Amino acid sequence: MSAPTLQVLSLGAGVQSTCLLLMAAEDHLPGLDVAIFADTGWESSRTYESSLRINVHIVSWRRSDPSGACSSHESG
Repeated sequence: MSAPTLQVLSLGAGVQSTCLLLMAAEDHLPGLDVAIFADTGWESSRTYESSLRINVHIVSWRRSDPSGACSSHESG
């Protein structure tokens, strides 16, 4: 029996990590369990604005598709 794995996306709120997160949220990139944004406190205001827009999009998508397709290991 293999140990459980956790698929984590390090979200920098840039183009590449945002694309991966949106793909996972819309189930085009299965298997992502969690995305982490580490706030250094030194990000530009545009980065914070971008992370807020990303969060709003993900939350609204999850409400419209409550199956939770972006989390394959969610416990209920």
